[in-house]
Parts: sequence; C-alpha cells; structure tokens
Amino acid sequence: MPKNLSSFLDEISEIPGELARVSRPIKAHAFEATAIMEKMDKEEDLRAVLVENPENLFDKPAGIPLVSNVFGTRERIARAIAHPIDDLKLGLSLEMTRRDRGKHCANPW
Repeated sequence: MPKNLSSFLDEISEIPGELARVSRPIKAHAFEATAIMEKMDKEEDLRAVLVENPENLFDKPAGIPLVSNVFGTRERIARAIAHPIDDLKLGLSLEMTRRDRGKHCANPW
C-alpha cells in the first residue's frame, strides 16, 4: 500500500490509462485546470490528472504540482487502501465504511 500521495501517483502512473500528465505550464487561477477536468469529464475520461507545472497568480511557477480525480474510480480507491481489486462492489464499500466508522459522527447508525 502506498504511504503517501506521491508514491500512490508513482504506482498508478505505471498502469496504462490511470494517470494523465500535463507538463506544460497551466494557469490554474485562470481555470485552465478546471477546463481540462471538465473536458475529460465530458469525454468520460476517468484518469487521475497530474498538472506538473501550475502557475501562481503572478504567472510564475507555483512550485508544487496539482492533482485531481485521484479517487475517480473504485479501482483506484481499492488500490489506495490495499483492498483486493477483484472485490470492488460490496466488499470495498464495507471496507471503506469499516475504516470510516466513528470518524465523522459518534454514532453513524
């Protein structure tokens, strides 16, 4: 199981069709990243997106990448929590509930 977001992105980058990389500078403040995601959504492209060179409000390199749609598929969710990929329906839902139980409310049921 990946220990952090960076190692998870490294892992899914090795799987064809899981990660789209945008290497050109993107003006996130001008909604270019949003436009990319909207286009991918309309095309039903479920890949995670890594914008490697977003720019800040002053059109200078932000110095930190931007990532979106990391948990866009049940397969990626399962991979992130080291759940078997062949158990993506009820088993994954139950595992996510088990891990989340009690974190957001005292009595979830």
